[in-house]
Amino acid sequence: MDRKKQRDALPRDDYYMGLAHVVSAMCRNPTPSGSVVLHASGHDYVTGVDVMPGVSDAVPWDTDLCVHSETEALISASSPEGSTLYSTRCPCASCTSLAVRLGIKRIVYHTVKPCDKVLDIVRLAYIQLEEFKGDINWLRDFTRGMEQRNLF
Repeated sequence: MDRKKQRDALPRDDYYMGLAHVVSAMCRNPTPSGSVVLHASGHDYVTGVDVMPGVSDAVPWDTDLCVHSETEALISASSPEGSTLYSTRCPCASCTSLAVRLGIKRIVYHTVKPCDKVLDIVRLAYIQLEEFKGDINWLRDFTRGMEQRNLF
C-alpha cells in the first residue's frame, strides 16, 4: 500500500500522532518527545524532536540545554498560523506560548497531563487543547511489517 493510501486509511489524528512517535525515536533524550505541525491546509507538515543544538552527540544529555520537540517543529514550519500541533507529550508553558504566538489553533498531546499554566494559556488564547484518544497500534503492526521485509 502506498503512503498516501496508508495515510488516507487512518483517521488524521492517528496518523500524525503516530508520525510524532516515529520521529521521537530519533531523540537522544532519555524521555524522548516528538512533534508534528500539520499545516492548516492539511497537506504539509514538519517534524521536531528534542535536541541540544550545537552540542556533540558525545556530550551526555542535559535537559537544561534542550530545545523541545514542539519548538523545533514550530520554528521549522513556514507558516504555522491556523495549524495543528501534535506532540507525544503535553507541551510545556513556554512551547504552548510559542504556539499561541505563531497562531496554532489546535494542540493534540498523547501523554503527560497539562499543568495549570498551560491550561490558563490555552483558555486565554482560545486554543483547542486535546488529549489524543485515538489508536496508534497500527504503527506497531506497520513497523513489524517493514522489519519482516527488511526495509528498516
